Amino acid sequence: MQVFIEQCVQETLDNGGVSPSVARNLFTIEDDYLPHLFHGACRIRDHYSGRGIKLCAIVNAKSGRCPENCAFCAQSAHH
Repeated sequence: MQVFIEQCVQETLDNGGVSPSVARNLFTIEDDYLPHLFHGACRIRDHYSGRGIKLCAIVNAKSGRCPENCAFCAQSAHH
């Protein structure tokens, strides 16, 4: 099963995805192999999206500290 998971990961990294039938087979893997599946999913995420994350938060409108200059948003520096 580890070999199957690795093949799926490699196919995704090389070709951008797996066939629907292969994806359905991933749903039937035993719980013992979930850490391997998770590791593979992390490798795919790192390949396509990197390790960084982007956060967005609503800033208090009265503070005036929002750095964005969105004309439509009452919380922006524009207003």
